[in-house]
Amino acid sequence: MQGLKRAQTLMGRRWAIIGMLIVLAAVLMLRSLGNNTIGYPDADRILMDGVFMADVMRDMPLGAPWGYAQAYFVQYPALSIGYRPPFFPAVEGLFNIIFGINMWSSRLALFAFVVTGLCYWVKLIEQVADRRVAAWSGALWVSTPFLAQWGWYTMAELAVLGMTIAAIYYLYRWVETERLTDAFLMAVFIGLAGWSKQTAAFLALVVVGYLLARGKLLWAVRRPGHWGAFALLLVLAVPLALMTIAFGDQNIHQSVGQGDADSVSRWSLANWGIHLKTLAEMHLTLPVLILAGAGLIVAGVKRQRQAVLPLVAVVSIFVFFSLLMGKNPRYPIFWIPFWCFFATLPLALADLRRGLKVAYQGALIVIVAFQAYSLYQREPAFVSGYDQAAKIAVREANTTGIFIDAFNNGYFTYFVRQADKDRSHYVFRGDKLLSSSSISTQHWLEVHMTKAEEIRKAFDDLAVSIVVVESINYAEVPIHDILRQMLEGPGFERIATIDIASNRVMSSVTDMPRFEDQQLYIYRYLNAKSEMSGEITLRLPVVGQEVSRSFEKNDKDR
Repeated sequence: MQGLKRAQTLMGRRWAIIGMLIVLAAVLMLRSLGNNTIGYPDADRILMDGVFMADVMRDMPLGAPWGYAQAYFVQYPALSIGYRPPFFPAVEGLFNIIFGINMWSSRLALFAFVVTGLCYWVKLIEQVADRRVAAWSGALWVSTPFLAQWGWYTMAELAVLGMTIAAIYYLYRWVETERLTDAFLMAVFIGLAGWSKQTAAFLALVVVGYLLARGKLLWAVRRPGHWGAFALLLVLAVPLALMTIAFGDQNIHQSVGQGDADSVSRWSLANWGIHLKTLAEMHLTLPVLILAGAGLIVAGVKRQRQAVLPLVAVVSIFVFFSLLMGKNPRYPIFWIPFWCFFATLPLALADLRRGLKVAYQGALIVIVAFQAYSLYQREPAFVSGYDQAAKIAVREANTTGIFIDAFNNGYFTYFVRQADKDRSHYVFRGDKLLSSSSISTQHWLEVHMTKAEEIRKAFDDLAVSIVVVESINYAEVPIHDILRQMLEGPGFERIATIDIASNRVMSSVTDMPRFEDQQLYIYRYLNAKSEMSGEITLRLPVVGQEVSRSFEKNDKDR
């Protein structure tokens, strides 16, 4: 009984609830924190974005920021800033400056957003419902395997989630208190969410939907002070929109565009069922799905006012992401906390007997434990060997140029920058110089070279002395096979072979090889030129741009 009383006392204190949720989140999301083989597609680009922002903060290129960014991409071609917004990478960059360039500092930066989200979640839900619901719903979504796993990789979704919860908190406070300060803070956090990832635009539907549900849309529009908050939001949103239009060819194609040839029509019944199927099969565990459905029904029958804001959030997210052509299960992740709210909402019923509440909480303890166990049964995606290859390449390169032809080129580039303390080397990618494509190897494919002589000339012009390739030509474009044949011929010496260990396939595209079925080969170019000359052009079909750089003799500076 004493233990139960102590637990109830802790559950009544906000700081204790937040502390316990942060500990739970840390145990689940910071798993294998020091393991630099953990990786996921796109996470490598966001890692490199963080390093770029750290270098920007060190160098402060205020005189020519665009030229600096272009030159940086030529040197370390693994950036996605422009295609992706820079707010999370900026925070990541601060952590890289403080703790060094390493994956664990970037993961800690991401975890800071999770902590922010948890703090605002508890504050929001204890006002919408009560502190007990805040605690248990927080524990449910933090331990939800599909959501928690993104703490293992430097993906932007959890950063957006943290800012989203903060924005919705201030939306609720603004409507409840009618304080102008809350309207401005709401605008700030909506802006920060958008500058973390553009998909945070769904918050516009949440704001309008909640104002309509509360009958305050005209109040929001007519009060003069609110226009200042709306103006602030525009100031934050317009540059982001312009950046997305300028650098977001692929973003636009897979969101508001028509999508790929195999995409379903956005107005078809099949399209509107995709995320509901994802919710049932991937986003929620079966116990939470059942409780969430029951909680939603109870809220409707009891006409619980507490359900209005979470329901608006769920519907807004469903509508927004159903209208987008891209249907990655990760995209609508933001509705998971609100479904967890419905799973715990019966605890807020005034007429629910104490014994039933105790039993319900006992069931929630079991579910949280089950979800945590299920998460630990999952092995994080990993690929080993690229960090070792990068260290060898930097150590053995006797010129500035290092060439990489590999699917996992982003992580290799990141590890080169990590090892290249004085930033004296350039990484040149085969999938930019030999051929280029967007997202998959055949999408918007362009072939830039067809002969071994062209490759050798590029090596000479770019002072390449070390070449790293995956043993399998993942691109299935002939010029990449020609490269591998050339490397086994005269003028090249294989200096290292690294076995790749991994539990990943190279891509979700059918028949793509597994990483573990190949090796990394490292070659020395015996006739390497000592200085770079000529011009390099990198095609970036993802953003619809080209980046060029001319090199003169003795040109080693960005």
